[in-house]
Amino acid sequence: MSPVTPDTEVRVVAGSLELTTWQSYQIELDLRRPANAFSLVAPNTDAEQVGNLARGQSVQVYVDDEIQMTGYIDDLSWQADASGARVEISGRDVFGQLMDCSAPLKSYKNTTLLRVALDLASTWVPSWTASGVTLSTIPRVKIEPGESVMDVLVRLAQVDGALVWGTPDGAGMIGRPTYTGPALYQLFRYAGSDPNRQKNNIISGGLTQSNAERYTSLTLYGTSGNTKSNYGVSSAYSYTSRNSDVVPTRSLIVTDGDVKSRQVAQDKADLDQDRREFDSEAWEYQVRGHYGELADEAGNVSQTMWDIDTLVGVEDTYTGTSEDLYVIRRRFSGSAQGRYTDLELRRRGIWLP
Repeated sequence: MSPVTPDTEVRVVAGSLELTTWQSYQIELDLRRPANAFSLVAPNTDAEQVGNLARGQSVQVYVDDEIQMTGYIDDLSWQADASGARVEISGRDVFGQLMDCSAPLKSYKNTTLLRVALDLASTWVPSWTASGVTLSTIPRVKIEPGESVMDVLVRLAQVDGALVWGTPDGAGMIGRPTYTGPALYQLFRYAGSDPNRQKNNIISGGLTQSNAERYTSLTLYGTSGNTKSNYGVSSAYSYTSRNSDVVPTRSLIVTDGDVKSRQVAQDKADLDQDRREFDSEAWEYQVRGHYGELADEAGNVSQTMWDIDTLVGVEDTYTGTSEDLYVIRRRFSGSAQGRYTDLELRRRGIWLP
């Protein structure tokens, strides 16, 4: 297989080694997935990579001069056949270790998500920042057997309606989706004889809609367990969250064993409805290259590398879409056939974790 040679440069830096020649690659960022992933196939024609790469090796992945992720090699596959010799490399960012490794069995009192993250994850992620979210003081946190470090952080993040993710340079972030601000990119797909069709930059894709998990009313029945102060006493709370956009009329009842007040019941029911609405529509598109374009009123065009947690303006006649959408997933891929970006978009403003 011929190596990838066009304009955009993909580099993997492992210590003093820098690899820049690839037969193919994929680099994926996804806000819903705790760890981002990469996979690359490099030529090994003269066994030149033997001894240079190892499982568990720390790496940084770059596209052009922009770092995409800091992480570790998970798997190596050394192959040779009639088409040539190659090494297949796959790995994840540093958050992969938080997913894989068990959290120590311990408890905290009057703590915050940030303090717990600094304590549990510092071996792999020594630096953490909370931005755009006010972190609650949590009276008691008990780590259960079998919970990974990431399980604990995600559980505590839900208290504050926050996300936990890794930055490209390997730091930890606690925050919320960026639903405000200007769109950084534009996607166009005009149908038929529309004179604007010369702007079209969408290769393929579209909109998928589902009503399977949407409900007109979602009722949460919650209970709170005993504590030292109310031993032998339990409480029950309920709340119904409604979505009048759902037809036909559909109802769902859910239960939760960790609801300490009616306000908590309301928050959890509304959050469940929001998640279902968020997942009911998904736009997936493929475009050429790894840079999106944005034209101002004067016609000047700027280029920005595609990224998650950003907004893109979409004009798609075939799906009836004319709005700014939120980029939740982005996958770069490259081979001798070309370089492409796959995007997954969602409506903005309706989801918090």
